[in-house]
Amino acid sequence: MSKIYNRFNNEGFVLLKQFIKDKSFNHACKNFKKDILSEYKRIDKDKIGGHFMGNLGIQIGNYDKIFYNFLINNEFDKLIYQITKNRLDQYDLFFGGNLNLSRSYNQHFHTDSTFENKFIIINIATESVDKSNGPLEIAIGTHRKKTPYWKFIFQRQKTKKIILSQGDILIRKSELWHRGTRNNSENARLLLGLTLKKNKKKKEINLNKNNKIKICSNFFDHNFFGKIEEIIYIRFKYIYVLLRFIKSLFRS
Repeated sequence: MSKIYNRFNNEGFVLLKQFIKDKSFNHACKNFKKDILSEYKRIDKDKIGGHFMGNLGIQIGNYDKIFYNFLINNEFDKLIYQITKNRLDQYDLFFGGNLNLSRSYNQHFHTDSTFENKFIIINIATESVDKSNGPLEIAIGTHRKKTPYWKFIFQRQKTKKIILSQGDILIRKSELWHRGTRNNSENARLLLGLTLKKNKKKKEINLNKNNKIKICSNFFDHNFFGKIEEIIYIRFKYIYVLLRFIKSLFRS
């Protein structure tokens, strides 16, 4: 067993520094953020859930093929096999990402999937992410055992904020507890994501068919009830935690 395989399975994530080192990658990242911010300026902010919180989802359109090729050119398929012991064509691939606006709010700790419906997430740094502009904070090793929220908040967790440079990739398990943190900088922070979901049989790799960039709701619906939930989430966090705590008591 390789060290990287053991680290991924023991800690729930692995960070690979400077996985992509290419001048054309830097150019693509610059254009990517320019296009994302252009789309953000164009949209009706009232129709996007999560805008008040400052944390939005993205669809990356035709950039999926561009960034996929950068990964493959750096033997990403061999890396995935080394970490998971599965071939890349055993997964369905979905590109997306996160736009963390300036002066955003902290997320609450959560997982991206249930313990039974696991998948793998690859975050690709298209720009630097430091302590000031909203790094991801991970609760190390919390993927190893199914833990309800009420139990998680009473356990002392070892956490780590993930600092990234352009070209780094973070590979993590979807059942790992984590949160996005506040962006205290003056600029929006962009983080690209690739999700790998195990498919039932081998097939050709198909990327997203949507060729347009889109800014999406993240966490909250854009309707009236979604806005109320968002306000409680960020302004009345103790009420949110209490409600979530009670709700988790009744889940297995």
